[in-house]
Amino acid sequence: MSERRYFFTREVDALVPWLANLFGAVAVAREEMRCIYKELSEHGIDLAELDEDTIDTANDELVSELRRFALLRDQVIDSVRQIEERGGIVKDLEDGLVDFPHMLDGAEVYLCWRYGEESITHYHEVESGYSGRKALPGREDVSRRCLN
Repeated sequence: MSERRYFFTREVDALVPWLANLFGAVAVAREEMRCIYKELSEHGIDLAELDEDTIDTANDELVSELRRFALLRDQVIDSVRQIEERGGIVKDLEDGLVDFPHMLDGAEVYLCWRYGEESITHYHEVESGYSGRKALPGREDVSRRCLN
């Protein structure tokens, strides 16, 4: 088992443009998935069990939609995998929340980034989650700029 990696704020800041692009693509994919889901649900297709058998037995007019949904689903899963491979912990795809382990004053916390933020400005204790977010000491000015 590997030792836990802790991030410096500058390391996460360097990932923010990449994360923003990734979550922008995820948001577009998820919106398209919602549209396809609605259409396929109207035809009685259960996408929770989507696999090649489901696609093979669907009528011809729905096959392309099923394949598109599967492709989008795989793209979202791959995006999460990419973030996790870099050490991030995806907390919420809808809001674009990602945590990164960090040491603050000798305590383990999570640097907390949300889609739309230009840099890492907040953290929270490991057990508190997003509702316990606090401004990072020394980054209050950056935090105010991101909110305006």
